[in-house]
Amino acid sequence: MFNFSIRFPFYLENQYSQNCGYPGFSIKCNSQGYAVLNLPFSGDFLVQSIHYYKSGIELYDPDNCLARRLMNLNLSSSPFKADEMVNYTIVSCPSDYPLNVTSHSHVVKCISNSTTNLLAFRIFDSDYEELMSECNVIARNFSLASYLLEEEDVNRFGFISLTWGVPDCTACEDKFEFCGFENSMSKEIHCLTGSSGSQSIAKVIALSVAIPISLLLLLIFAIFLRIYCNKRRQTSS
Repeated sequence: MFNFSIRFPFYLENQYSQNCGYPGFSIKCNSQGYAVLNLPFSGDFLVQSIHYYKSGIELYDPDNCLARRLMNLNLSSSPFKADEMVNYTIVSCPSDYPLNVTSHSHVVKCISNSTTNLLAFRIFDSDYEELMSECNVIARNFSLASYLLEEEDVNRFGFISLTWGVPDCTACEDKFEFCGFENSMSKEIHCLTGSSGSQSIAKVIALSVAIPISLLLLLIFAIFLRIYCNKRRQTSS
């Protein structure tokens, strides 16, 4: 059901030996056929895409409320990290409270309800606390990647981009080679050449180009064949 390959450092749980992947990069398939990555202390996330060439992965919440998950996000025991971390303050206000108090906040819709709005602040000091006496601070110094609680991202797209530094396979990716353990007894990373490496990637690239071109040629042939047959019918009539 997913449109990306799962390869080192990732591996499919219960289908391949753990030696096929790096610790912390286990992916499993749920009952709907979606790829699932578990982050320790933070739970399961669905995988949107994996970018091996830049050591990046995009995750989203199966319940379409990433903001709720981010309030308890803990990456300390995972190999992943988010860039550009900044501190937020999450404030709970009555739904009828005027929302034009500050340009430094916005309502996070999926964690708000008919009686309460939850606002994300980048800047929230004592002046705001006095001004917003009817509101309660529920999370302070809440560190997240700078883009994750922006309204246009969380309320519309709802995915989180993470990166990893270990294992570093970028040198192999730059050479269009796969990355993996040197052997089953070693944890040293090695670029895999030959049929298991660059040739395999070349085949994937060739197929990804050849298949669409072949389909396009078949479509053009079918159109010309139909035009030819129509002309023959008109001539015979």
